[in-house]
Amino acid sequence: MRSSIRNAIQEKDWAKAESQIESLLARAPNDPQAAEWRGLVAQGRKADLSLKNPSKQEGQQELELASY
Repeated sequence: MRSSIRNAIQEKDWAKAESQIESLLARAPNDPQAAEWRGLVAQGRKADLSLKNPSKQEGQQELELASY
């Protein structure tokens, strides 16, 4: 499961990552990695929104997701 969460994040498949994180939390509610992954998903979604609306943000942020 953890590898599929990492893959979904790397592929920027935010819905899949979020769903899998929820499944992980159902089994292990105090998993510390889940909070970190949730943060990455939130950052990724925010970055995607800013790319769709470049006038709202001047610079682009690159997420280094490959290490996860």
